[in-house]
Amino acid sequence: MWVVEKYVKYLIGFVLLWGGLYLYRSCGCAKVVGTAMNPSYLSDEFLRVEVGKRRPGDIQVKDLVWFWYQKANAKEIGYMGRIIGLPGDRVSLKDGAVMINGLPLAEEYLKEDFSKKESIAEFIVPRDHFFILCDNRREIEPPDSRSFGPIPVSAVWGRVKR
Repeated sequence: MWVVEKYVKYLIGFVLLWGGLYLYRSCGCAKVVGTAMNPSYLSDEFLRVEVGKRRPGDIQVKDLVWFWYQKANAKEIGYMGRIIGLPGDRVSLKDGAVMINGLPLAEEYLKEDFSKKESIAEFIVPRDHFFILCDNRREIEPPDSRSFGPIPVSAVWGRVKR
């Protein structure tokens, strides 16, 4: 009889644990689709997402986030990108180099083969928005702020962890 009692305790513990995780909803799972984050993340790679980490105080420059954006004629509505500009930051691209508040951003994760010599005039990231870029800057239609504009904080699902 002690064997049955032991397994019932394990079952109850398991149910309570998963119930607590479900109610808390602290993490989620996402799958990388496409080449926008190459070489940092490859297509079909699964990631853990800390759900709810989306306030400007929780997210810093260079953090990876998962965000929702409905793009015309696209199956996907969830995208991954790297935070480049926080609300109120002055952001620009000069020959492929990212400038934040007039200072160059050191992007050690960015490989030379995946960069693109493009320029964007300086602008101020609006309140309650982020400026997000993908690591593969050679994408023709990148799923980031170059195509969508600044991303609302409410569209960010959470911070990506490996």
